[in-house]
Amino acid sequence: MRLILSPGILSLILGYTMSQFYRAFLAVLTPTLSAEIGAGPADLALSSGLWYISFAAMQLPVGWALDKFGPRLTVSTLLALGGGGGAALFSLATAPWHLHVAMVMLGIGCAPVMVGSYFIFARTLPATAMSTAGGAVVGIGSLGNMLGPRRWSG
Repeated sequence: MRLILSPGILSLILGYTMSQFYRAFLAVLTPTLSAEIGAGPADLALSSGLWYISFAAMQLPVGWALDKFGPRLTVSTLLALGGGGGAALFSLATAPWHLHVAMVMLGIGCAPVMVGSYFIFARTLPATAMSTAGGAVVGIGSLGNMLGPRRWSG
């Protein structure tokens, strides 16, 4: 169980939490995005769908990259460039199409996080511990689902 508490695995769990957050957060931002950049429901639905499409489209390349380059390089590169770049672009968006591009980048950045942790578990843990380790990642990471739809008052 000590592996689950390592800094690398905790980073992957945080990345998975962000992934869950990005699946749900647009609904909360709808009034703000509508008022500030003119993004309507169709724009936000497209942005959300593009996140899922880019996330899914990356699964085969991520699997290949994990086998070829390993989880450290694969996850850190995609999460930094896709996740970090997408978050930066989203924060600077001035038009709905910026949101579309940002959500594609976020989907690419989030794609390797869970499978990266499973890749590590499969190579370092006994088979009997896989469900516990995977459950810990999903259980803790699912907190992102609760963070996304919450309306924060300032």
